[in-house]
Amino acid sequence: MLIVIGVYKLLTDSISKTTGIILIIIGGIFQLRNSQYFNIFEYNLFWPIVIILIGVYVLFSSKDGVWKVSSKDTLGVFTLFSSSNNKNISRNFKGGSITVVFGGADVDLREACISGEQEIKIDVLIVFGEVNICVPEEWNVIVKGTHIFADCNDKVTKNKFDADKPTLIISSFVVFGEFKIKN
Repeated sequence: MLIVIGVYKLLTDSISKTTGIILIIIGGIFQLRNSQYFNIFEYNLFWPIVIILIGVYVLFSSKDGVWKVSSKDTLGVFTLFSSSNNKNISRNFKGGSITVVFGGADVDLREACISGEQEIKIDVLIVFGEVNICVPEEWNVIVKGTHIFADCNDKVTKNKFDADKPTLIISSFVVFGEFKIKN
């Protein structure tokens, strides 16, 4: 069953084939075990080697330059020991959250639109990481937060506040990290 689901995921998921490959490998391991050709559960070194290989893959696989484009109304970015590039093109953007732990995230909101609500909020948590946010020039940006041993480079809020423009409120908590906001 796992092999069938893995093949289906390989054929239908155009962005990431990793889930399909993992399901096929796990299904193949269980099939080999049931047919009594090979039982990985009897080998003490197998699982530590697998975990080390996964760690090496995570460390050396780079997704720089690949942007994940979303038209969802809310933003949800979470990176742990990695980096991500996210672009939101929603016509009814409502805010969201960005969490980065030992990594980095670039978030491009320049094509997103705030409609209806004139004020939205994004919560940002950075621990030993870096976040770069690009916002449209027609948005007001208010940055509130706590920065401990952190660098906050804000090139947007220095502009004059206009009550007729939509407002983005960024609530940030940064520890040993870097936070940049620009147009």
